[in-house]
Amino acid sequence: MQWRDRFWGRVKLKTFYWKPNRTWRLIGAAVLIVAALIWALASYLAYWNHLDSFQKWVPAPMR
Repeated sequence: MQWRDRFWGRVKLKTFYWKPNRTWRLIGAAVLIVAALIWALASYLAYWNHLDSFQKWVPAPMR
């Protein structure tokens, strides 16, 4: 396990178990938002690259 996995695991742990602490909740929300943005960007680029690979595709009988 790498250091960043342990770090983010601790951030998530503190976020879920220290609910009364507003600071940790905000940090946890920020971490989740950043993770969602990274995931969305990667998915968007993968989707368009996938579609781009089919741009020149033609059915076998038409070749």
